[in-house]
Parts: sequence; C-alpha cells; structure tokens
Amino acid sequence: MFYKRSKSRDLFDMLSFYKLDDPRFTPESTKQLIQQYELAYRTDDGFALWRHAFKHRPYDKFRDEGLHGLTEDVKEYHEMKQEVLDLFDQLN
Repeated sequence: MFYKRSKSRDLFDMLSFYKLDDPRFTPESTKQLIQQYELAYRTDDGFALWRHAFKHRPYDKFRDEGLHGLTEDVKEYHEMKQEVLDLFDQLN
C-alpha cells in the first residue's frame, strides 16, 4: 500500500491527490483505508500508532528517487512528510 512506502514520490503523490478536491482522495479516506486493512490501526488510538510510526519511519536519501523532472515545485522529503502529518492532525 502507498501509505507504507517512504520515498519523496510517494509523499508527492499523496499530497497531489489531496489537492484534487475529489472525495476519493482525502486524508480521511486514507485514514479509513489504513483502518480497514491494518488490524492494529482500526481504532483512533490505533491510528495514532500509525501516525507515530509514519512520523518516525527511517528515510534513506540514497534510495529516494527525488522529484526533479516531475514538478517545478520540488520540496524536500521531510517537508512533505510534515505536510502529510499536519493534514492527518486536522482530522482529530
């Protein structure tokens, strides 16, 4: 699942989909998907555990593909990760 991966492109895709204003691609729908398929995260307390794991997931700069050539608005991995975390924080 896309929410388990840890590359800049994955975060870029998530943030891009969220900007589409399509109800199928929202932080809330992502949370519901995670809770549907991940037994440990089915409750709100469980989702807080997912958020913690996502926040502390290791980042390997040398395995990252980067965003150059995909967008003119290139952001760093950690900046996009914080944007995603902020969106999930707004759900509570």
